[in-house]
Amino acid sequence: MEVRCWLATPTVFVTRATGHLDEASIRFYAEHAERTLESGGKLLVFHDWLAVTGYKPQARAWLAVWIGRWNAQLEATHVLLHSPQVLMAATVTAMTFRRAIYTYVNEAPFLEALRGAIDASSGSPPPAAGG
Repeated sequence: MEVRCWLATPTVFVTRATGHLDEASIRFYAEHAERTLESGGKLLVFHDWLAVTGYKPQARAWLAVWIGRWNAQLEATHVLLHSPQVLMAATVTAMTFRRAIYTYVNEAPFLEALRGAIDASSGSPPPAAGG
C-alpha cells in the first residue's frame, strides 16, 4: 500500500493511494490535511483511489471519527475509485455526515473536476473551448 498527499492549491488537497488501506495510511492522509485545517482553512478534497482494493474496518472507523471532527471545514470530496467497498464507504459517509461526496469510476471526469477546482482556486480562467 502507498499513499501520497499534496496541496494542488492552498484549498485543493489531493491524495493518490494504492493497495489495501489500513489505519496508518488513513492517519498519514489526515495528518497532512490537518496542517491546513488547523489554521482554520477549508479543503476541497480529491482522492485518486482507483488502485485501492479495499480497507481494513479499523481504517474506516478511524476516518469516520476524523471526518466528524473536521466536517465543517471539509468542502466537497471527489473520489476516483474501482473498489465496491470504497464506493459503499463513500456513500455511507455522505449520508452520515450530510456531505457532498462525488464518486467517479472513470478518470477523465475526475481529472476535469480537479482541473476546474484548481482553476477556480487559483483564479485562473477556464481553458477556451477546443484548446
